[in-house]
Amino acid sequence: MSPPRPRPRPRRPAPPGLPTATTKRRARALTGGSGTRAGTVPVPGTGTVRTPPAATASSPADAAPDLLLDLADTLLPAASWTTWKAVLRDIFGLPLTPAQQATVNALTGRTSPRTVPAREVWVVCGRRAGKSQIAALLAVFLSCFKTYPRAHGERLVGMLLASDRRQARVLKGYIRGLLGAVPRLESLIVRETAEEIELSNGLTIEIHTSSFKSTRGYSSAFVIGDEIAFWPDDGASESAADVLTAVRPGLATTRGLLVCITTPYGRSGITYQTHARHFGKADSPVYVLQAPTLTMNPSLDGEIVKAAYLADPESASAEYGGAFRSDLQSLFDLDALQAVVAEGRRELPPQPGTAYCAFADTSGGSDESFALSIAHKTFEGRAIIDVTREWTAPFNPQKIVAEVAVLLKRYRVTKATGDRYGAQWVVGAFAEHGIAYEHSEQSKSEIFIEFAAMVNAKQVELLDHSRTLVQLAGLQRRTGRSGKDSIDHKAYARDDVANAVAGAALLAVTSSGRAQLPSDFTQCGNPIHLQRCPLAQGRGASPWLPSDPLCTKHCPGARVLLAAYNRYKEVTLQAGQPLTLTHATLLRERFDLESSRFTARCAWAELQNSEYL
Repeated sequence: MSPPRPRPRPRRPAPPGLPTATTKRRARALTGGSGTRAGTVPVPGTGTVRTPPAATASSPADAAPDLLLDLADTLLPAASWTTWKAVLRDIFGLPLTPAQQATVNALTGRTSPRTVPAREVWVVCGRRAGKSQIAALLAVFLSCFKTYPRAHGERLVGMLLASDRRQARVLKGYIRGLLGAVPRLESLIVRETAEEIELSNGLTIEIHTSSFKSTRGYSSAFVIGDEIAFWPDDGASESAADVLTAVRPGLATTRGLLVCITTPYGRSGITYQTHARHFGKADSPVYVLQAPTLTMNPSLDGEIVKAAYLADPESASAEYGGAFRSDLQSLFDLDALQAVVAEGRRELPPQPGTAYCAFADTSGGSDESFALSIAHKTFEGRAIIDVTREWTAPFNPQKIVAEVAVLLKRYRVTKATGDRYGAQWVVGAFAEHGIAYEHSEQSKSEIFIEFAAMVNAKQVELLDHSRTLVQLAGLQRRTGRSGKDSIDHKAYARDDVANAVAGAALLAVTSSGRAQLPSDFTQCGNPIHLQRCPLAQGRGASPWLPSDPLCTKHCPGARVLLAAYNRYKEVTLQAGQPLTLTHATLLRERFDLESSRFTARCAWAELQNSEYL
């Protein structure tokens, strides 16, 4: 008698939320696989199953995306989500009814239907349109119902990006709420912290800030960028464009989805550029949708939107109308800013015989930064930024004022100018350390407008300081109803350092203190110039002024002479007196022979005694 055959070993059930191998094949079909066998797929939250249509190589999008529609019906059953559900079908290239097609065409600017899933999704809508909840729904679907190629031991990331962690936690809260609404999906969670949700399928939903450094090196199932129009942009060291460049390679191997959701802002930056390039393009892999709030969320009280338009039409057109603002433009041209940066210069030490001035953007230490900038004026009338410091919150304001006072005294500054924050508290805090603090007579907008003219005329030299450039590049000019311009930073951005730098530069060029003179004239190798040059040949009165363009362009000594003579002439003529002195009577030179070339050096004593220098 033959021994009994061993009983077959029971199969281990699939983890909750990833019910069967068929679901995995259908998910692989979405990412380019060729699974063809039909199977049963649980409908989340219902405990029932249905038989989906078979996915073929010619129609890989027909398999997994319809699970998203089931998920949307389960988690967002209200009729107010109807338009969004049509958009979800369009994003994944699913068939649309004629009414749905007309709706999405109006929102995307297209005239023909999509047939393939999008690789990137950009949602530009007014506030309270529901875009964060739709992004959360996509995150749940992409986390729980799709499989991705990965290396052995590799854990994938679903990345939630925002300008700061607090804002990213809002999106994480929506995702956690959707997972908790379906017991099968909630059972996938094996660990949860304030900044991540770890799932049992080898994927972790994580919060990240919009930094191109900290987002590199990940393999991502999806990346969701929240309010991307308000990230630093246009030349910033942590610009939105750089962040997207950093995360896209992590999506390449997984064929993951990039989703950018935002309220529109000005007509600049990566959001506006993407809209201009891809909106209305049926064959583009980048899906761009633009819509007003009430179109996407008809349940919102229309009176709120109406009141916003009455209060500020331009703002409401972006906040609720989903339109890019036409009343905003960048204050600075990026090339103009780069042209006045002294590359590699971080800070300049104090120089004897030079008058310095300082401007502070003060803070109480709980939220905003405390910024200080010190500057001086050259003999030609340009402002040189010597010091730019920033103390980020939180901090003890008394200790920062004490530290600032030490720095000011090092540059022989006994009076600082700044904004009106804290009123008399700031004045008293500086006075305790022997520094007089005066409130600026000009508003921040007035300072920025004058500083912009200095930048465009190259009348200022900036330090190679990234925060300065980021904040200056983010400043926007806004024209009010009265026609008066105002300057301010973007929402969620800062201008503390920019304000301090602009204020110090403006103080420097308008101050009556002694300007810094060149300590060394450039060498002149032109023998004809040397024969005529009073700096090299004349030690007494000479009627000749350097007029050769090369002299005034390359020789600081020539510029010193011309500036001194022009100031003498201006003062004398205003007083109604005849011109009796020439430039040479204001300046004497001593010379050293170096490498057969004459080098003119300033006679400091005589220069400092001249009232015209």
